[in-house]
Amino acid sequence: MVRPFRGERYGTVQPLGLSILVLGESSYNGNRGEPLSADWNERIIGGVFKGDRDSTITRAANVFWGTWRSFPERRAFWEASAFANFVQEDMGDVGYRPDEPHWKNGEQPFQECLIDLRPQFVLALGKELWSNLPTQHRKEHPPIQIGTENRPCYLYPNDDGYAFVFGIDHPASRRGWSYPKWTPWVKAALDVARDFHRQR
Repeated sequence: MVRPFRGERYGTVQPLGLSILVLGESSYNGNRGEPLSADWNERIIGGVFKGDRDSTITRAANVFWGTWRSFPERRAFWEASAFANFVQEDMGDVGYRPDEPHWKNGEQPFQECLIDLRPQFVLALGKELWSNLPTQHRKEHPPIQIGTENRPCYLYPNDDGYAFVFGIDHPASRRGWSYPKWTPWVKAALDVARDFHRQR
């Protein structure tokens, strides 16, 4: 299993009032199908801390506010949050997509990640990831609604109640991804998740 990145203040400081796990889809490292190293997720965020450019990680943090955040602000967010990719194997190169076995192999590590981290809110990045989240143990939550539109959300047991899971398009998507489009949904989902946890 590829270990999730866990910020040094995760669990003691809650950005936006919740413990947050950002769930990415997959990674590429030139060896399609090979297992990623156990510290791969830690290396992704560690590289960002050292100044590596990663538009997906940058957008995944900024989308919670909807505006560009400074490097110290983004670093503070990740130091109090967690990150993991769902797919455990190397996709090889840019543009190569996970196959059905890749998605299947990610189910158990995802469930173990929830038990280990016990997040209150999970932001899943990508339509295909959302479609391949495991159905075992999950419960439906009433959808998030903005105006006449609504989007689904799930509840997964996490050994400390439930993780509230909400999905958006992948930040690297070329289908018109933008903060004005997705931040209102993320903020609405956070509001509903906070209410959900307060009532338990």
